Amino acid sequence: MCIQRLPTADAFWLLVTLCERLVPEYYSRTMVGAVIDQKVFEQIVSEYLPEISQHLNKIGVDLHLLSVPWFVCLFLNAVPLASAPRILDGVFFEGPRFVHIQHFTMECVTGTALTQRVRAAGCSDGA
Repeated sequence: MCIQRLPTADAFWLLVTLCERLVPEYYSRTMVGAVIDQKVFEQIVSEYLPEISQHLNKIGVDLHLLSVPWFVCLFLNAVPLASAPRILDGVFFEGPRFVHIQHFTMECVTGTALTQRVRAAGCSDGA
């Protein structure tokens, strides 16, 4: 929760550092940084959460359609507001790999987040 204790100008420059150094190319025109991290995440899900990967493949839904928003927002859109400063602290202290750790942890803990998003979008295989 370091960012909450910083003066406004310092918090601003910390966020500039986040965007330019810790998650480079996430917020560029091509979003290549987010795309690369998404590909890594797809591999992780395929290896460690095969049932989710198989279900999404079966119904024809690309994982990136569901999880890119989490990456671009650094999960701040998927957690309670009180958790956001802790996530930012993790990114600042651990660097970009924290993004993958956070994403994978969220999937393991909830176990159904992606499946719920698929069902909410009206995409199911009827099973």
